Amino acid sequence: MPKKIKAIRKYKLKSGREKYEFSIRANKNKIIHRRGFATYDEAQLAYLNFKQQIINGDIDAELKRVKYNDLYEQWLKRYKNTVKESTLNKTITIFNLHILPRFGDKYVDEITAKECQAAVDSWAESMAKYKFICNYADHIFKDAVRLKYLAKSPFGNVDVPKTTKHIKELRQQKNQNNFYNKQQLEVFLKTAKLFMPYQIYTFFRLLAYSGIRKGEILALTWSDIDFKNKTININKTVSSGLNYQETITPPKSETSIRSLIMDEETLNILRRWQNIQKELLKLDQPEPSQVVFQNTLNKHYALPQPRKWLIKIAKLAHLPIITVHGFRHTHATLLYDENPTITAKDVQKRLGHSDASITMNIYEHTTDNSDKKILEAMEKFNNKLAD
Repeated sequence: MPKKIKAIRKYKLKSGREKYEFSIRANKNKIIHRRGFATYDEAQLAYLNFKQQIINGDIDAELKRVKYNDLYEQWLKRYKNTVKESTLNKTITIFNLHILPRFGDKYVDEITAKECQAAVDSWAESMAKYKFICNYADHIFKDAVRLKYLAKSPFGNVDVPKTTKHIKELRQQKNQNNFYNKQQLEVFLKTAKLFMPYQIYTFFRLLAYSGIRKGEILALTWSDIDFKNKTININKTVSSGLNYQETITPPKSETSIRSLIMDEETLNILRRWQNIQKELLKLDQPEPSQVVFQNTLNKHYALPQPRKWLIKIAKLAHLPIITVHGFRHTHATLLYDENPTITAKDVQKRLGHSDASITMNIYEHTTDNSDKKILEAMEKFNNKLAD
């Protein structure tokens, strides 16, 4: 009876089933481990084949095998030096939730285009930002090609849909519902003024009449507000970094750094809040670095806080609950409603959008007043013809 190979070992799965594995030294720096064989004979055949490859010097390709997760870790070390901490945190979350559970433990040369297509189909069916996930997943395969672990990326043969019915429905629903019209905004602000501290009323008044982002308004200091020239300078934001630690960082993009002209009434409300704040903090004059909206520790509020205020006010006012970001849409929509000569380019500059298509999605909102405006225009045209 042939002597059994000591390197081949039996192990048990959680189910109780027995499998076989082995380890074999390829060279002084590398030991190859293989497991999952159903029988000893199957493991022995694989072991002997590996041993013959080593003797023949044909093991180079095997030594170059790498798991997706290992390549991801290498890529992440380079990537984190190129992006803001908040972007890094979002990227890590995307990989941990959607990509690594599918590909992480697999060797990149074992992952097929069929598996990648199944992943893409699943992401596209359930998530609005599936294209971002696809791009991130493919980054690792492209790295594998660059480092010669693969001849080509399996994502090269994958069909990524340009859009889906699900995405269209989500976008339409978001565009239709995630803003207040003029009447709703008036009710919201009146309710905030009656039932909430003056600071919170001021916060939402500024949010609605400036269109600035949540992080930008939380990071505002009094030095950013120029009462004389009626402007607010946007030059920083509160960002959520690794482990969701919040820090003050530069704005989202270069176009986010901007100066906004403000109306006199909003500035008057800010002046009144400044005077109230001085009394609360017992200050003769606020320091330039004093945050405009401060918590009990005299620091900026955490990013989730405005959402809690919004929900409370909306419920008191019997209004639909929109997102805090929806106030940017509200601002843009009101600008279009009040002045039809305002263009998407004007709003793009004010909101600090780097991509005009983002502004156009707001620009194309169908408000409750649009049919009325069209009818009025047609009637004016008809009257001119009649004259």
